[in-house]
Amino acid sequence: VALADLNNDGWQDLVVGAPYYFERKEEVGGAVYVYMNEGGVFQPHPSLALTGPSYSAFGFALASIGDINQ
Repeated sequence: VALADLNNDGWQDLVVGAPYYFERKEEVGGAVYVYMNEGGVFQPHPSLALTGPSYSAFGFALASIGDINQ
């Protein structure tokens, strides 16, 4: 789990890693879910879901490194 202001609106957004997520009939192994903070409110479903290839453990490590283009 990591917090970061991804869209520069002043609110911390939530990033959740799920490295053991998989889909039986898909070649998916691991996921990262992004929940955008909308004025202090998080929606019950992620704003963005990213998945990795099978057995990749995608989402195992997350870190907030700040604004990398500053």
